[in-house]
Amino acid sequence: MRALRHAVLLLLVGMVTCALAQREPTLIVTPPEVSLQSGQGQRFEAALFDASGQHIRIASLRWRVEPDSLGKITEDGFFMAGRNAGVGVVIAEAKAEGWNMLFMGRAQVKIGRQEPPPRLRVVIRPESAVVPPGEQQKFAAIALGPNGEPIAINRIRWEVRPPELGKIDENGIFTAGREFRRGEVLALVETSAGVLQGAAKVIVAARPTSAITGKVEAEDGTAPLFGVVWAERVADSPWRGEAPIAEDGSYFIGDLMPGIYVVKAQARGFLPEFYDNADQFVEAKPVQLAAHDTASGIDFSLSRGAAIAGLITADEGGTPLAGAHVFATRVVRPDLRHHAVTNEQGGYLIENLPPGSYAVFAEAAGYRGEFYDNAGSLLEAKLVAVTPPATISGIDLALATASAIRGQVLDAVSSAPLAKALVTIHASRGPRPELVVRTAITDDNGNYLVGVPPGSYLVMAEARGYYLEFYDGVRERSQATPVAVEEGKHTAGINFELDPFSRITGRVTDQLTGDPLVGAVVLAFRERFAPHPSTDPGHLNGPHAARTDSNGVYRLEGLPGGKYFVMAEARGYLNEFWQEAPSLEKATALEIPESGEVAGIDFTLEQGGAITGRVVASADGTTIPGAAVHVWMLGSDWAASGQTDRQGSYRVPGLRTAEYVVYVEAKGFKPMFYDGAASRENATPVSVTAPNETSGIDFKLEKLGSRRGALSGTVTAEAEGSPLAHAAVLAIPTTPGAAVFALTDALGEYTLPGLPPGKYIVLAWARHFVLEFYDNARQWREATPVVVEEGAETGGINFSLAAGQRGPYRIAGRVTRGNSGLGEGHAAVYALANGVTIASAVADANGAFALEEVPAGEYKLLSSGPGGTAYFGGTDEHNAVSLTLGNGASVSNVNINLPATPTQVDEAAALPVTFALQQNYPNPFNPETMIQYQLPVRVAVTLKVFNALGQEVRTLVQKVQEPGVYRITWDGQDSRGKTLSAGVYLFQLQAGDFNMTRKMALVK
Repeated sequence: MRALRHAVLLLLVGMVTCALAQREPTLIVTPPEVSLQSGQGQRFEAALFDASGQHIRIASLRWRVEPDSLGKITEDGFFMAGRNAGVGVVIAEAKAEGWNMLFMGRAQVKIGRQEPPPRLRVVIRPESAVVPPGEQQKFAAIALGPNGEPIAINRIRWEVRPPELGKIDENGIFTAGREFRRGEVLALVETSAGVLQGAAKVIVAARPTSAITGKVEAEDGTAPLFGVVWAERVADSPWRGEAPIAEDGSYFIGDLMPGIYVVKAQARGFLPEFYDNADQFVEAKPVQLAAHDTASGIDFSLSRGAAIAGLITADEGGTPLAGAHVFATRVVRPDLRHHAVTNEQGGYLIENLPPGSYAVFAEAAGYRGEFYDNAGSLLEAKLVAVTPPATISGIDLALATASAIRGQVLDAVSSAPLAKALVTIHASRGPRPELVVRTAITDDNGNYLVGVPPGSYLVMAEARGYYLEFYDGVRERSQATPVAVEEGKHTAGINFELDPFSRITGRVTDQLTGDPLVGAVVLAFRERFAPHPSTDPGHLNGPHAARTDSNGVYRLEGLPGGKYFVMAEARGYLNEFWQEAPSLEKATALEIPESGEVAGIDFTLEQGGAITGRVVASADGTTIPGAAVHVWMLGSDWAASGQTDRQGSYRVPGLRTAEYVVYVEAKGFKPMFYDGAASRENATPVSVTAPNETSGIDFKLEKLGSRRGALSGTVTAEAEGSPLAHAAVLAIPTTPGAAVFALTDALGEYTLPGLPPGKYIVLAWARHFVLEFYDNARQWREATPVVVEEGAETGGINFSLAAGQRGPYRIAGRVTRGNSGLGEGHAAVYALANGVTIASAVADANGAFALEEVPAGEYKLLSSGPGGTAYFGGTDEHNAVSLTLGNGASVSNVNINLPATPTQVDEAAALPVTFALQQNYPNPFNPETMIQYQLPVRVAVTLKVFNALGQEVRTLVQKVQEPGVYRITWDGQDSRGKTLSAGVYLFQLQAGDFNMTRKMALVK
């Protein structure tokens, strides 16, 4: 029996050893998170460990920062914070001996003061949790007001990101997945103040039940020591803990996960030390921790360190050089460097130096680096001998001038310096003059200095709220004056005076009382519209918007010169165009100068009409609180909404004089149009005469039957993932039958109840977003049918809608089929500009559609219905009829005729009728993702990948291709075959005039 147990034990040990050997090593970057102020520095270290905690020798190590505007990092991991506040990551990429792969580790960097918490916020308790695989953790959400007072919560929707982290139910009970992961639990909270969002950090791993304790003493007997001891887990899932050194030198680090740790002690004025008596991360002796175990006796004996101090100045003039980088290299260990950054007076202090002789080196932008004392190489350097605890002062260096460009960026109107303006240096000659050679950010006085090799350059400056400008005083690259840079000289005086964009100011008041309207929204719609901002650097897509203050005053900032229509809107009031116009057709356009202020653009808004009523259960007349009430203007997609109170009463204000369709839905009840109608087409219209109230629009809702099925899901914004309230979802049976309609609530959730069993085509759309078929399709034939079973709810039918563009115009018409003149019910209609979808709509049961709030511009219309796909006035986008919106004139009576029966192309789905670039799948991804695009004609195609800074990293396609649907896989590598770091990347398709860009996320 003993022999059998021994054999089983050996087998288990062998299995564990084999499993550990098969796990990938972990590259640890320490510290994992730091907060710095502008100009400060931080040394990062990286080490590679296998699953048993053994150090793996690194053959090569590369450091970088994302975004690189956050600061700079040396080849040995010393990070120097830049001038801009922000959050980024320091990334280490390592290759190990004997491993044919690239290992990656990262640390978070925060620079500058952190933003204060929002006035309204959600706090989740606990704020962070470690949950073992398969186990549960209860989370609770609290909504807080401006002064920290609790706010009543109506409802909460819980989410888990990434989904692989685990699952969470409606009560906030999280069930962890089966693998180690880091992620978040999110709470979307509906309150009377709107929808708020909070998050808690979650780690799926073994519970932290272990500890490390010991004592830290000074070799010279100094006590007490002021410092900390930290422990970093180096195998499998990362974990970290730290504790201060007590007065008696003891420390205790609790709440550690079982595993293998590297432990380090550091105290003010002493050399840091890794356990056991090591001065490098990679030489540390690992400490093994079991569950519920305390490793004691992890002691340290710290020795004093020396310091080197001095002043870094310019050789010419003796000007102190702030932000210069200084390091000291010990001659017996040239691979170890000790770093510092100079202060505003050019002074530096390099601390915690072991005894020995050092070579000191300094460098600064626009100056030649050199060793002390005036040496050009390490061999020529004058060494500085240090003996702890002494500080060797007077190690000054005067740096010679190197080739550079310097200047100042000012506001052209006020002559005030522009801080944080971006200055970019471009080659003035060569095959790619648009490429950026160097960049710089101006300081608080608007000054910049950027080192460049001798040569000829074009220099450009830009700042938020200003027109960009090339040197000397021009906006076009072709007119820019080249800047010559000579060896050993600063080309000074390359100054810029940027012209600010214009602004519109005015006041919004109540027409009857003259009282100011607080929080009213004023929108300025520009008549010049660019589907791609890169083609019009001075224009941001969509309207410029501002809210009124407590006095009803607004300021619309950052408007490029041109022609605008301005509109004001406020809840309960009728929107109004300037000047006192109820519609765009009667509005007065504003001509805005390139720079300056247009004042006195005032609005007096008239209160709108209202619809009121009561919602009760048909069976017993009990009130139904929380029922959603939606109102549409006849012949339009314009909508308003309300909700019943505890007495079942509702009020929908701000309605213009017109006829309306009213729709009510409530959980557990059959939705209904007024008066008792099941569809919008059969609803009884409700007349409203502003500013009067139309009352008595009551509803009696029936309870849902249990035998019918249902669909449910969420509708969110593609860009930020936020819920879209009042989005419409339509389920259309694939066999003859009635379509069923629902709208999302404040948390973006919807339910389509009372569905007969069968297959359905489901589509969703929302105001200012592009409609979409399930699953991520833009055309009927590409939609994924959804199956509904009797008495069951099919959940997870989610939509993530891309943003459209908002404007003041309208395109209305009808979609018909063949020569019959019959309307194509529920057809999708898209307005395209150069192949990009700007706006969309869904036709009603009779084929009538209205594309609302479309920007000025030139468009082609595309419609897709059950019978096929067609363009207005043509067979494809190239020969389709263009519709022009501008000068206050909308377009109506547009007829799009779909095929009488599906064509051979439609049946085979062989040839697309429009350009399209789909979202990559999966997204986020690791290690590869698939990108799909389609071409309706033979065209030259370029598909490229860019990083978050817009720098090209890979060309995936560059050739002429025939019409069709194409799929290509990207493996996360750049053009040189190097695996890229995790982060956000852009992929851009250019096919003829079509140009579209989407985002994707590479994760590790």
